[in-house]
Amino acid sequence: MDFDINESLKYYLSDPSSAPTPEADPELLDRENDPESLTSPVINGVLNPIVDAVAENPEGLGRSSFFDSLQFLLKLSSQLPTKALSKILDLVISGLAVEADIIHHDMESDESDTVQHHKQLLEMYAFLLQWTLSAVETKLAEKPAIAAHVRRGAGKSKPRPAPNDERWDSSIQIQTAMEVMCKVLKLKLGKIFMTTSDRDTFVNLFTRTIYLILERAQTSIVQSLTYFEHLSEPMAEFLHILAEQYDYPQLSDEILREIGNKEFNSNDSKGPKSVSAFIIRLSELAPRLIIKQMTLLAKQLDSEAYTLRCAVIEVCGNLISDLSKQEERNENHTTQINSFFEVLEERFLDVNPYCRCRAIQVYMKLAELDQKFPKRRQTAAELATRSLEDKSSNVRRNAIKLLGKLVSTHPFSVMHGGQLSYKEWDARLQAVDAELNSLRPPPETPGLGEDVDATNIDSELLDDVTQMPDDSPSKAPRMTEEQKQQAMRKAAEEAATSELLTRLQLTRKYYLEAIRFIEVLHHASHIVSQLLSSRNKNEVIEAMDFFVIIDAYKVETARAGIRRMLRLIWTKGNSDEGKGVQSHLIDCYKGLFFEAPDSFSSNDAANYIARNMISLTFGATPAELTSLEQLLSTMMKIGHISDVVIAKLWQVYSVQKKEISKTQRRGAIIVLAAIIEIDSDSKEWYGVAEHAIGAIYSLAKHPDALCSEILRRKTSTNQAFPKKHEASEDDELDLIGGTTEDDFTEAMAHIRERELLFGPTSLLTNFGPLVAEICANNNTYPDRNLQAAATLCMAKLMCVSGEYCEKNLPLLITIMERSEDPIVRSNAVIALGDMAVCFNHLIDENTDFLYRRLNDSDVSVKRTCLMTLTFLILAGQVKVKGQLGEMAKCLEDDDKRIADLARILLSTEKSLEEDALRRIIKFLAGFVEKDKHAKQLAEKLAARLARCNNERQWNDITYALSLLAHKNEEIIKTVTAGFRVVKTNA
Repeated sequence: MDFDINESLKYYLSDPSSAPTPEADPELLDRENDPESLTSPVINGVLNPIVDAVAENPEGLGRSSFFDSLQFLLKLSSQLPTKALSKILDLVISGLAVEADIIHHDMESDESDTVQHHKQLLEMYAFLLQWTLSAVETKLAEKPAIAAHVRRGAGKSKPRPAPNDERWDSSIQIQTAMEVMCKVLKLKLGKIFMTTSDRDTFVNLFTRTIYLILERAQTSIVQSLTYFEHLSEPMAEFLHILAEQYDYPQLSDEILREIGNKEFNSNDSKGPKSVSAFIIRLSELAPRLIIKQMTLLAKQLDSEAYTLRCAVIEVCGNLISDLSKQEERNENHTTQINSFFEVLEERFLDVNPYCRCRAIQVYMKLAELDQKFPKRRQTAAELATRSLEDKSSNVRRNAIKLLGKLVSTHPFSVMHGGQLSYKEWDARLQAVDAELNSLRPPPETPGLGEDVDATNIDSELLDDVTQMPDDSPSKAPRMTEEQKQQAMRKAAEEAATSELLTRLQLTRKYYLEAIRFIEVLHHASHIVSQLLSSRNKNEVIEAMDFFVIIDAYKVETARAGIRRMLRLIWTKGNSDEGKGVQSHLIDCYKGLFFEAPDSFSSNDAANYIARNMISLTFGATPAELTSLEQLLSTMMKIGHISDVVIAKLWQVYSVQKKEISKTQRRGAIIVLAAIIEIDSDSKEWYGVAEHAIGAIYSLAKHPDALCSEILRRKTSTNQAFPKKHEASEDDELDLIGGTTEDDFTEAMAHIRERELLFGPTSLLTNFGPLVAEICANNNTYPDRNLQAAATLCMAKLMCVSGEYCEKNLPLLITIMERSEDPIVRSNAVIALGDMAVCFNHLIDENTDFLYRRLNDSDVSVKRTCLMTLTFLILAGQVKVKGQLGEMAKCLEDDDKRIADLARILLSTEKSLEEDALRRIIKFLAGFVEKDKHAKQLAEKLAARLARCNNERQWNDITYALSLLAHKNEEIIKTVTAGFRVVKTNA
């Protein structure tokens, strides 16, 4: 058979069905116009002789009838059953493989006379292989459409699959075909194909097929990534293997280009999620594949799908990590790293909190790299500090973690250790500045510090010819040996000074960077301290961990945060979150104060722990001491405080030496007081009781009376609950007519109201009018201490009798308003609070005077008033009215404790600054959680819009409405219309 590859390709590439097959089997030619009549028996009857001939000798394909029959069947490949197509593919592959072996053998034997014959057979097999593989690809592409058509018919009876439609996996045959192609291409084709055009035509028969398979692979991979989440990582690993082991990165490039240009539907959640996992995994395995297409992938930063933006953010982090580990460092390398860092810093302001969290998490990974990137770390610390005020608790929590990671991996441990004490670093900076100033020449040194005007040159010097000096040896001055040595010493000193200056300048820069980082930590710690009051458990736990970390690095602001953590011991433990916060607080304090270094002996460890426990009491407020007592009692119950430590505390308290200050002894007894309240099975208290009784008999004037009272109280405590069946008959008879408890209560109330202050034999009868007289005539009795004592005494007497209280209440209010002594005003505020509990009907009408003390000029009075009001309101003793706005203004108070207390009960007040008012409204709006409440509140606020007198009021109300999810179109229209000013004629 005379086969022309160019002629056959012309028909195949234009229209495969137009290829002439005159020598095909008559059985096939008779059915050319009726393809459906090509049944399996007919096809097998044609193929079996060809298979036998090729199996015997690959030259069997050279018969015209066999070759044309195969071409005829391939023209109708869409009508052929899969078994027949598979049989043709096996036939062509096996024949080509054997032919390749024969050619290799002949070339090794130098049988050049058969080269032309082999050339034609290779072209015939390669041509048929290209056609067959193309038919297989077409057949495989049709399968999903057929399957989808069958699925749409669900609900009907399932059709029985025809024999021709049996499942067929062609991947093994295609792999075998590609292996055979590799075997053929390894032959010395230059000896078979004499011209370049012939060889290129032959090679294109293979490459055209491979490209077709790869095109299907690209489409298949992208579709698989879009619809199947579980294939993301396997696909990335496959492309990594393809690029690394088989040196074929082109497929990865095409897929990444397609993903970069792809626009995902905003309602599609599965596709972006799967693609995100794919590019993240690929960036971990093969970052160099990703970096080439990063320009296109960066387009997804504008995608509406936040998962894709998160993926690009993480990819940037992986690329920075990879670039930082490369030894080659050039300008392009630095530019790439900077561009990726800029993307990360930009994403700190992404609209989606998940993207902001991912940017922070990526920075946490980068902080662990060997290369520190000090400038970027400083920027990251500043951005993380800003993120501490993010509205998302998840972002705030991750920002705290990032700051902790930046501290634990900071680059300032090369010199002076790794501590971050601001005072120490500032002292080092000042020392370096002093040393630099001492090395710099004084400003009056000639030739230094003077600006030389280069333009002020004598023109005559330019006109004259420059005269070179005569360098003859006879005229040159000779230097003595001493002068030479002096000149050399001077040059060496100048070089050493220059080197020292350079080193000191670098050290100064190093110190400045450390101080800037520490300043950011100081600012951040104040914000994190506020986050200890967060409702989110994880956020509170991260805040505690942050203070533990910075305390380990001696950051000065850590102790304030650790002390503020004490209040968390009161977190309600009826939920897992509350228990988690409490247990984590105990773990933190245990690590900070109750665990000695391993190198310490047991005695040294006990001293260390006792000293730490005592230090917790130094400078503590009453509220902090109460929390500390609760913490210590809880830790004592758990067993974190050993008996040896308790013994050390007793030693500190009992030994009076100059080495142990009164403050330490006071701290020891405070700690012991908290610990001994716990029920204990120890019998050592007998010894303590014995010494206490001995002390009473040694010091008291009437020890018998005192001990009798102690025994009486102890007995009454133990017998508070009488046993059953011990009631006497008289008691039972009393119960028949009713209890005497009511009569007793009435009698006590009468004694309190009428006899204690107004009884003829009462000792206090004379004191009531006396203290009222002193308080009313402060000019007659000007002594400050007398007035303070009289006011306090009168206030206490007012809590006894309602009549006395009503009579002197105006006087007490006047003293509270006009007294110049802040202690007197504070006592009056506390007294009014007590009276509100005792005689609520009297105080309820005068609460305005109490609220006015919130504007007192003295901080202590203001704080006392706020605490009193908070207690009364929470206890229900004072009804909340319009005055609550006064408490809201305390949010902006300069005193931190007052601002914290004000967060308990808040309202708004128009006299506040706009920014302050908005912060308060935003805080309050966070408590409106139910839609019903939001709608009701929005309607009430909207009704006020029409009554607004100025634009400021309008803006305040519309801001409040914007924070409520009311979804009321009428309100939206009213707000959109804006503030309107109506002028009326007088």
